[in-house]
Parts: sequence; structure tokens; C-alpha cells
Amino acid sequence: MDSHLNWRASSWLWVNWALSLILASIVAVSIQAVMGFSSGIWDPDEVEMYLNTPPLARLSTSLIGGTIAGFIIAAFVGLVQWSTLKQKARTVILSMLGVTAGAALCCAASAAGPSQVEGELSINLRLGIVSGGIAGALAGLYQWALLRKRLNGVGAWIPITVACWAAGNAITYGLTRTQNSETLAEWLQFLLAATASGAVLGAGQWLLLRRNLKRALWWIPGSALAWALAVPLSNLMPLLSFPPGAIGGVVMGGVLVWILKD
Repeated sequence: MDSHLNWRASSWLWVNWALSLILASIVAVSIQAVMGFSSGIWDPDEVEMYLNTPPLARLSTSLIGGTIAGFIIAAFVGLVQWSTLKQKARTVILSMLGVTAGAALCCAASAAGPSQVEGELSINLRLGIVSGGIAGALAGLYQWALLRKRLNGVGAWIPITVACWAAGNAITYGLTRTQNSETLAEWLQFLLAATASGAVLGAGQWLLLRRNLKRALWWIPGSALAWALAVPLSNLMPLLSFPPGAIGGVVMGGVLVWILKD
């Protein structure tokens, strides 16, 4: 365990942790946009457009978004396998192809549903779970690569991040009126859901951090605060994922550097 970080190491870790959340936010927002459009939940005209679009065109729209997201994650998988785990080139390439194909098929299967027989809650739950799971895979892989040499017992970081991020997105985007948060009560409900989602993610990761760090319990409120700041901002600017991801990443990177210095 790295109990003492100098200024350079702390800065490097902080920046990379923020970058992990920025990239994950970009992927999540991209998937949500593609899936939301293909499911026709944003506007009545889009629903009609969706129903009049040939099935092959619906499928291709979802596949494109999933392939882009999958390729980004696959690039990180390949980088980790090649640079850290010293895997052979053939293994790296096959892994990247598998990750890309899996993400693309997952998005296609989840986005191309029959919106005429679904309600907004059902669509939003699917959207939140899939986008959160894929974003969690990207962030989890990046973060695991940052932690594996500093902390013991973080082998389950990736699956825990995937599961908790998917659950958090389901809470935030599935159980609140994210597209119509106009009244104060609706915004408060959305803020509470975002805070709860961050706490869920923080609690899952805390189970691993507590094995090494005395201050690990602060990770849960830190994560809740990061989501409370970032998620409502992402709702205000749905096409810009960089600012919310940067805010969440700066908060969590700062908390990580602090608890590593115990």
C-alpha cells in the first residue's frame, strides 16, 4: 500500500481519476442519447419517427453507438493487457474485439425495444442500467489500473463498479422524472436520487478500500457529494458530458488522494 504520496504522484493520481470519470460520463451520455432516440422517449414526433423507421435502421443506429462505446472501453482493456499484464498481441486483439462486440450487441438489444408497448419508466430503467453498466466498466478498468499497485485486495473493483454504477443510474434515471424536472419538488427528488446513487457506488467501492485505508469510510459521502453535484448538472446540459464528469472526477480524485495519506 502506498501510504505516502508526494506532490507529483498525488497530482498524477488526481488527474487520472478525474479523467476516468470524464471518459465514463462521455460514454454514458452518448449511450443515453442513442438509446433514448431509438426508443423514442424524448418527443412524440420521435416516437412516430421511431415506429416508422425500418427495423434494420433502428438496429444500425443502436449498433453504431454501442460500437463506439465498446471501442473506447476495448482500447483501455487492450492497453492494460499489453502494458500491465504483458499479454500477447493476439490475446489483446481478441479481447478488444470481444469487448467491442459485447457492448454493441448490448446497446442494440436494449435500445431497439418496442416503444409502443413500453412506458417511460421501463425505457428509462433499461437506459440507466445499460449506460451505467458500460460507463462503470470503463471507469472501473481505468481506476483498477491506478489502484492495483497501491492497494491490496482490489481485484473486484471492476465488477463492483459496473454493478453499482448500473444500479445508481437505474435509481437516478429510472425512478425520477429526469426529462421534466421543472418544479422545486421534482428537482429535490432528482437531487436526492443522485445523492443516493453516488452513495451506492461509494459503498460498493468502500468494501474494498476499507481493507487498506483508515479513512475509507469518507469515500461514501465523497461519492454521494460528487454525484449530487455532477448528475443534476448533466441534466441541465444533456449534450455536454465533460463538465459533470470533470466535477465528479475532481471531487473523487481529491477524496482519494486525502484518504491515501492516512
